[in-house]
Amino acid sequence: MQLKKIQAILVLSSILLAVITSIIAFLGYKEIAGNLVTVGAFFVIAAFLNGYYILKRGFIRARKQRQEGKPILTKSLLDEDDS
Repeated sequence: MQLKKIQAILVLSSILLAVITSIIAFLGYKEIAGNLVTVGAFFVIAAFLNGYYILKRGFIRARKQRQEGKPILTKSLLDEDDS
């Protein structure tokens, strides 16, 4: 669950940074807006990598469950805490 919270924070901060950047660019501060776009790109890359890691963990967990002959999706697996 912790990774999903981090993912949500990264995505929301990327959206907020994009809004702030567009306002600053509209006001005429192009150089500052360009720097913020670079920072925003790092947020987007971090969110992508975090999402990839979450999916990879899920696929590894599903493969392990399938090899053990257990059902892949169970209520306990869906409610499992990633702490």
